[in-house]
Order: sequence, then C-alpha cells, then structure tokens
Amino acid sequence: MDNLKEIVDLLPEDSCRELKVFIKRQKNKAERKDLDLFNLMREENFVKPKEYIERLYSTPNANAYHALRKRLFKHIISFLFLKRIEEDNTSASMVMGMLSLSRYLFNEEKLRLAWHYLEKSEELAIQNEQYDLLSNIYNLQVEYSDSEYAPALSKILGNRKRYQQLADMEERAALASSLIKQRLKEVRLKSKQLDFDKIISDTLDQFELKESLYQQPKYLYNILAITRSAMLAKKDFYSFEPYIIKHYEQLTRKRVFNRANHFYKLSILYMLCHVLYRNRKFMQALEYLTLFKKGTYEFNRVYLRKFHVRYIMLLAAVKSYLGHSNESITLLEKLLNEKISLEEEDRLKILLNLGLYYFQQGDLRNANHVSIRFGHTDNWCAKKMGREWLMKKNLMELIIQYELGNADIVHTRLATFNKNFRDLYDNPIYNRVQRYTKFIRTLIDDPNCLSDKAFMQETTSILTQVPEEQEDLQAMTFYSWLKAKFQKRNFYVVLLETVR
Repeated sequence: MDNLKEIVDLLPEDSCRELKVFIKRQKNKAERKDLDLFNLMREENFVKPKEYIERLYSTPNANAYHALRKRLFKHIISFLFLKRIEEDNTSASMVMGMLSLSRYLFNEEKLRLAWHYLEKSEELAIQNEQYDLLSNIYNLQVEYSDSEYAPALSKILGNRKRYQQLADMEERAALASSLIKQRLKEVRLKSKQLDFDKIISDTLDQFELKESLYQQPKYLYNILAITRSAMLAKKDFYSFEPYIIKHYEQLTRKRVFNRANHFYKLSILYMLCHVLYRNRKFMQALEYLTLFKKGTYEFNRVYLRKFHVRYIMLLAAVKSYLGHSNESITLLEKLLNEKISLEEEDRLKILLNLGLYYFQQGDLRNANHVSIRFGHTDNWCAKKMGREWLMKKNLMELIIQYELGNADIVHTRLATFNKNFRDLYDNPIYNRVQRYTKFIRTLIDDPNCLSDKAFMQETTSILTQVPEEQEDLQAMTFYSWLKAKFQKRNFYVVLLETVR
C-alpha cells in the first residue's frame, strides 16, 4: 500500500480539519496542490501514482508529483509534531522547547539568557522525572561550563552522574517490561495458568529493580499495563484483581504519588476500577471511581480531558449492572453531544454500549437505530476496533433483529456471522460463541424449543461451563438473554439477578 496514503487514512476527521487549516497557513500560495493531493487521498482509493497525476495536472508531470508528495509529507510531520506538543501533559515538550531555545541563545552569544533557560529546563525535567532529557541538558551545560554564568563544573558533573543512574534504572525498567511482556505471551500461548507474581518477581530480580518498583510509579504502571493486556486476552480478571489492588495500596501507603507521576496514579486507578467492574464488584468499583474522578480534578485538572471519556463510559457500565441503565443512557447520550473531540474508537465503543443499554430498557427502536449511527462498514470496524469488538457488535445486532421479529434477516446474518468468525472458534475463549449462534438458529426454526426442558438443560450446561464466580461479565450478559427466553421473563431483570 502507498505509505503516505496509509498515514493519511489513519488521521481522524478532527485532525484532518486541523491539518487543512495548517496547510493553508502559508497565505502567499493561491493554489494548494498539496491540499488537493491530501483531499484526493482521503476521498479516493487510487492505487497507482498515475491516477493521482492525471487528477492533479493537466499535463502529466511525475517529477512535480513526487515533489508534491514530499511537501505534503513534510506538512503532516510538522503538524503531528506540533499537535503532540500541544497535547503533551508530561512537560517533556516544554523541556525540549527550552533546551532548543538555550541552544539558539548560546549560538547568538546571549550567555546569561541561555543559562537562565537551560537551568529552567533542568529544573522542569527533574520535577517531571524526564531523565532521558536531563542527559542532553547536562551535556550542553558541560559544553558551556566555562561561561561566567555557569555553576561549578563539579556540581554539573555530580548532578549528571546522579540522574544518569536514574536514567539507567529507567532503561532497565523498560527492558524488564519488554521481557515480562514476552514471558506472559509465551505462557498464554501455551494455555498455562498465569502466575503474575512469579513471572514479574523473577524478571525484576534479574534487572535488580524490585526496590525501585515502589519508588517510581511509572515502572509499576508499565508492568501492570502489560499484565493487564495478558489478562484481557485470557479473560482472567480474577487473578489480576488482588494483584493490582495490592500494588496500588502499597504505593498509596508509601505516599509516592505526586504531581510528576499523577498520570500513572490515575492510569492505575482506572485499571483497578475496570477490573472490579468486570468481576461484578460494582459497589466497590463505584467507590474507586469516586477516587478516580477526584484525581482528575487535582493539579489544575491537567488530566481531566484525557480521562473524562473513560470515566463516563465506565461509570455508565457500572450503573447499568446496578439496575440504572436509564442513567447510563443519559450519561452516554450527553457524552456524544458534548463539545469535545471524541476519538472515533471511543465513539464506537460508546455506541456499542449505548445500544446494549437501550436494549436493557426494552427500547428496541433506539437499540436498532444505534446500528445506523456507527456509520462504518464491518470491514472498517474490524480494522479499527478489532474482530472481538466486531463480533460483539454483530451478535448484539442479531439479537435485536430477532426481538424485532425479522427472522429472515437473522437467518442471513447468522450465516455471514459464522463465515466471518469461523477461524476464531478454535480459540477456547470464543468456542461458546459458535454454540450460542446455533441456539439462536434453533429458536428461529423451532420457537417451541423454549418449552423443551432437555433443550434448556443442554443450553445451560454448554454455556455455563466456567465457575459462576469467575464467569466473564459480557458472556453472562449474552447468556442472560437466552435464560430470560426460557423463563419467559424480562431480560434486564434476569440479567441483574444473574450477575449478582
């Protein structure tokens, strides 16, 4: 595929609008063929350069086209760099900016001013634990240490050595994280029981990092994020819960959280809230969500925007399983209508959850309407969201169409569903999905099967093979719909009884 087009296709709509304004910043150009090329790449699915050249030039000019591509590529790099700086909450961009300013001032022989901003960049880098940047700062300080405005060289070298050790520890932590990720993946592929503590403890010993784990929340966050990925892949939320709670409480007792590592505190708290929700400990999840929300308002709300969407989505999910899906609908509809720039991935997650909450309320019209609001093909969604997400979306749509009485549509979609996801059925995690779709087909072909006790027992035994206390919440939700059909009761009532 064309590399430039692939990059262009990755840009969300709001970024595309901003990029067009950015490209137009040079007022001296009446024609903007670089912008024309960008629009073509967004709108058309051309494969060969010749197709672009024919649309852009009255007389074909391959050299001009390649120069145009380079110019557009440069615009995109500059735009993304500036956007990254604008969205950077870690102060790294400010440190780099002041460091660049210092270099410029040294070149202009403005030594007093150069040292002023160089020391400011050092202070900010230390405050925000930007140890990799401190190395560059001290190298520049050594280079201009003969200046009358410079501190003693011995002091510079002492600071350089101290923070070099911390930078080295950070590097070892990154290596340890990568190794833990690999080891967890190997265990998962062999379908063995995950022993989080042993795998992580052995790796930390190997890199001499055990003590530093509770001095630097960033290291622990990286390890927890990797462990959580392994847990999500295996749906092993129950092993992860005590592990993350233990480490969060230890960090809290040691009082290591501060402004510099506040992002990591909030990230760990969010993971904790999510695992409690998935383990059906809804009231406990609400308690930690209150702490999480309070944390987003600290330090001048610096992380409020970053975590706001995740907070609302998780709060709505918890409330839906506490019997308040009407509140969940209000929360998500309000979120979709807020004047904030939603990432497309978040918007699609919100819509999928919203469709479920409407279904819980028995509002089939709005539940069905959500499918229209997605606004993308299934192929597009699979690339953007992953096939598991698409599987859940398609399964929910099948059930809605069944409830609407559209048996022909369900028959057609069932065939497509099994064709699209057949390769996933070999994975034990998804094996029950295949059985589930067979039961739906049976319901359509023989509605009287709902009164057949043998059929009900067979369905229950196949779909409830996992111990109840360890059953996945989402699997329980789909099972509860069938259970409600057998019992001829309201789905939402049965769902709430089942998850409790």
